[in-house]
Amino acid sequence: AWLDALRRVGSHYVPAIADARLLGMRRCARPVSHDGRPLIGGVLGIEGLWVAAGHGPWGISTGPGSARLLADAILGRAARDPIPAALDVGRFGPPP
Repeated sequence: AWLDALRRVGSHYVPAIADARLLGMRRCARPVSHDGRPLIGGVLGIEGLWVAAGHGPWGISTGPGSARLLADAILGRAARDPIPAALDVGRFGPPP
């Protein structure tokens, strides 16, 4: 039932979805951080490692905003919104 609803709504935006052959279905874990807030930013001490994770079930709605914040940080652009300390990757302390 939910797949039919998804096809119906999706085909409004991408008409080919209505008749697309389904190759498989998967379920995935939706990892969430210990405090329920996503982890966004560079990992201290590991040059070039950037993270946007831990969004839990809200990733589909908050992921695009996280991606914009992260892209601005990676590219050194002046972000419209800086990454808040509440989302900082290092807020739980150094990696083990």
